[in-house]
This record gives sequence, C-alpha cells and structure tokens, in this order.
Amino acid sequence: MTSEETVKEQLLGLRTKLAKKQTFEEAVSSIAFLLRDRYTSASPSLRQLIYSTVCRVATLLQTRYTARGFWLAGLSLFEDAEKLVTEPSEKDNLHKFVARAREHLNDMENEAPSFERRQSDSRYLFEGHLTVEPEPAPPAWLVAQNLLTTLAVAQDWTATAESSQVQEENNNTTESSTVAGLPATVRELMSNLQEINGFLDLENVIEASLQEIGAGT
Repeated sequence: MTSEETVKEQLLGLRTKLAKKQTFEEAVSSIAFLLRDRYTSASPSLRQLIYSTVCRVATLLQTRYTARGFWLAGLSLFEDAEKLVTEPSEKDNLHKFVARAREHLNDMENEAPSFERRQSDSRYLFEGHLTVEPEPAPPAWLVAQNLLTTLAVAQDWTATAESSQVQEENNNTTESSTVAGLPATVRELMSNLQEINGFLDLENVIEASLQEIGAGT
C-alpha cells in the first residue's frame, strides 16, 4: 500500500466524521493538516480528492451546521486551500467559500448584540406574555371594596356564629373581639387595609371606600 493510498483512506474516513457534529471540527483540523502536508507533492487524483473533501466541508456548513466554531474551522481550511490550489475554477470556488464563511461569521457577530439588547429591553418572556414582575399593592379603595363584598358574603356565617356564642357576652363587645370572630379572609383584608394609606379602623375603611367609588362614577 502506497503512501498516497493511505492518505486517500484517511480522507475517506474523515469525510465520514464530517457528518457528525461531535467529530466535525476534529475532522476539519485533520483535513487541513493533510492539505498543508501533502497537497503540493500529491498526484492529480489525490489533489482532486483533497479538493472534493474541502468542498464537502463547505456543503455541510451551508446545509447543516450553523455553530460559530464550525464556521471558524471551515474558514481556516478554505483560506489554506485557496492558497494551494492551482486550477482557476477550484481557486474561484474556494474564494467564494472564504467570502461566504466571513459573511456568515460577520452576520453572527452583528446579530448577537441585537438579540441581547432585545432580551434586556423586552418586557416579554415570549411573544404575547409579560415577564413576571412584583405586583403593585392594590389601591386602598379596592381593598376596602373587597372587604365590603366579603363582609356581605360572610353575613350568614356571622349570624350563625353569634347565635352559638355564650349568652353572657356583654353588649360592649370590643372591636378586637368582633374582628377575631370574623372569617380569616375578612381579617386578612382588614389587616391589609391597616397597612395601606394609614387606615386604622373599619369605619374609616368603609368611608374611604365609598368616597373612592363615588369619585370614580
């Protein structure tokens, strides 16, 4: 087996590796080494095989692979091949491969900052959906209105609870005991109201709610 036959077998094996992403860059590097080491002294048939293998790299980049590392490896190979080939048609094709690789890499560099700006400026996780941000505190009048609605819904519960209470409760029931007897949802709403705009008692809450509702009509 001659030395050229060995090189041809190596090239055929490398063409197979080009078809897999995991081995693409390694194969391109090996092809570039054989190109620099053997092309000048190679027979016409070996030169043609080397050239066709370089063309295979260009085809795969155009049809399958878009990763920057793949195109950088391809560009280096095309530049080396363009310097070594002597056939005008082959040199012209390699010149086109080089230009296309540089254009693709330049496009990737220009697109990356634009994409990052869109990501940082956008309020959307994806089209049609807002990013998740802390919800603003509800306005006092809205919380108060919710409280009134909840109190109305809880009227039956309150009547039932009061009928079951011990009869010795005196008529002077304090505000705190009244609040304690309310459902948890009502107590929570009242607690929220106490933290908003300085509301301190239920009477002020109801009054403010009615004022806000009246102002909005």
